[in-house]
Amino acid sequence: MIGSDWFLGSNALSTDDYKIWHENLKKAGLDFFFTEPKETIAAYSRSGFENIKLTDNTGWIFEESNRHLEIVHSTSREALISALGDDGYKNIIERTEHRAAALASGALLHMNFQAQKPV
Repeated sequence: MIGSDWFLGSNALSTDDYKIWHENLKKAGLDFFFTEPKETIAAYSRSGFENIKLTDNTGWIFEESNRHLEIVHSTSREALISALGDDGYKNIIERTEHRAAALASGALLHMNFQAQKPV
């Protein structure tokens, strides 16, 4: 099994940027449950997976979030406002800014994972 996902950093639940980002997801109709990496590794192990590896790519996702903000503020601005309206556009900006801040503070992590299920 391979994939990637969001994870809680050790200080996530006490960090305003993380809390605001997560609340904004809920307002957009997206409700997720995030865990810390060690909890995910334990859950995979309990499910019978072996050779579980998580690779932190938070730095890359942070850079992508900042690139996304640049695009949203410039070349895609008018198209997004036309498609989503002013409020929808502002919501994208707010979600992306708080996600980037949560990534920068370590409250939010993004990792690739891989694990094997014995045959």
